[in-house]
Amino acid sequence: MAARQNRYADAVAELKSARAEGNNHLPCAEPELARWSSRPELEQVCVEAAAAAADEHGDDDAVPVDL
Repeated sequence: MAARQNRYADAVAELKSARAEGNNHLPCAEPELARWSSRPELEQVCVEAAAAAADEHGDDDAVPVDL
């Protein structure tokens, strides 16, 4: 992975490519990427992926309740 080789732009491009393929579970917390977590491009792709991953679950646990 590009992050291990200290290639920030390539790492972000790989993550964006993974997102484009429908992968919403990105390794943003891994040390190789976490060191760049304050950079806007990486932050954006990680936040968008996390939001999409959260939406995957939706309200599947919701059950009707009589009040």
